[in-house]
Amino acid sequence: MIRTERPVIVGANQRTFHGTIVAADEDPAHPDDDRQGIVVLRDQDSGDEHRLPIAAIRRANLVYEG
Repeated sequence: MIRTERPVIVGANQRTFHGTIVAADEDPAHPDDDRQGIVVLRDQDSGDEHRLPIAAIRRANLVYEG
């Protein structure tokens, strides 16, 4: 579960996301700042992928599934 400080999807009020992190990318505008990256989360219900800015993440509950 990832909760953001504010809605990050244009036109939606969603702040809580449930799913699996599938990637973490650097921010092209700030490649040397590890706090400015993007987390790609695959929604557990719809399968949609959401690109969430690391700086907007307020809380994350992570469970290792390896």
